[in-house]
Amino acid sequence: MCSDTSDYVSSKVDFRKIKVYVDGSQRPGEDVARWAYLDLSDGGTVRYYSSGIVQGKRVSSTDGELMAATKALIYAISKGVRAIEICYDYDGIFKLATGRSKPSSLTSKLYISIYNDAIREGLQVTFTKVDKHDKMNRIADSLARGDLYAFDALLNVPTDDMEEMVFKV
Repeated sequence: MCSDTSDYVSSKVDFRKIKVYVDGSQRPGEDVARWAYLDLSDGGTVRYYSSGIVQGKRVSSTDGELMAATKALIYAISKGVRAIEICYDYDGIFKLATGRSKPSSLTSKLYISIYNDAIREGLQVTFTKVDKHDKMNRIADSLARGDLYAFDALLNVPTDDMEEMVFKV
C-alpha cells in the first residue's frame, strides 16, 4: 500500500520544466520504506512536495527511492510538464530507466512502467546524480524519514493538514 502526504504549492506555477529531488528511507527492522520528492522549479524554492510509505514484508530503502521517482513522474504527467529533471542519490533510479539494471521488485517494475508511459507521452526526462549531503537532497531525506518537524523547520511549510495513504507491495 502506498501512502501519500502532499501539498505545498506556491501561487506562481510554470510547469514547462520541473526539477525534483527524490529520496527514500527505511528504519531497521520495519516492513515500511518511506519516500519523498520535492519540486524546486520555482526559483529554488519548494513549490510542491509529496511523501509517503511503501509497506511489505521485503521492502527496503530502495523501494522508497523508486517510489519517490515514480510519484514524481506521475506528478509531472498530471501537470502536463514537458521536461523533468530528477535529482537522485540512488543510482538505481538512473540505471533502471536506462536499461542498465533489470527490474526485480514490484516497486522497480512499477517505476519502469510509469517511466515508459511518461516517455511515450512525450515527457523529456533527465537525471542528475547528487551528493547525499546536498542541501535539497537532505531536505527530501528528512521528509522521507518522516521527520516532518525538521522539514517544517527548514522550509516553514505547514504540516498540520497532511493526509496519508498507503501502497502495499
